[in-house]
Amino acid sequence: MAGRLDASRTVWRVKQVTTRNRPTLSLLAAGALLLVPAVAGCGSGGDDGGVLGTVYKDVDPPHDVSHPAPLDRVEGPLKVRRGERFSIAMRTNPSARLDWSLSGSGSDPRIVRSEGTSSHQTAREKELIGGGYTTYFTFEGVGPGSTTVVLANDCGTDPGRGCYSATLPRTVTYRVTVR
Repeated sequence: MAGRLDASRTVWRVKQVTTRNRPTLSLLAAGALLLVPAVAGCGSGGDDGGVLGTVYKDVDPPHDVSHPAPLDRVEGPLKVRRGERFSIAMRTNPSARLDWSLSGSGSDPRIVRSEGTSSHQTAREKELIGGGYTTYFTFEGVGPGSTTVVLANDCGTDPGRGCYSATLPRTVTYRVTVR
């Protein structure tokens, strides 16, 4: 089922602290590094290759009892430029048995490189018992070509977890093309 990505492509603008070619960090730079995760979910603007880069929000399929959502979805393609940073934003809520992680299968490291994960919880979500949050899986396009990024819902794929259910979403595979 392609085409379920939020067409608005929310973009976040956050300055990235660059420390390449410097053997030590100054106290100011170290402090700035600590603040980056705190402000990563703030602001909006152009596609400037900030910490999150272009953010693609995953949109859950509509709930319809007569047409249940597929356990494994394919989305995209996400089209990025070489050197461009992008993130996939997934709604995570362990109490609702949605606990996403990057699957070991999928992306070709010559095309897309994982830059890590981060999360953001709104003030309202923090107030709620069992409130969820957004997990950002951040990548960089490193070489031309096409590959996939596979995100797995640990509660839908790992029978050893206490939250496991065979009816939960299992994976979302994003097709990514780097130009």
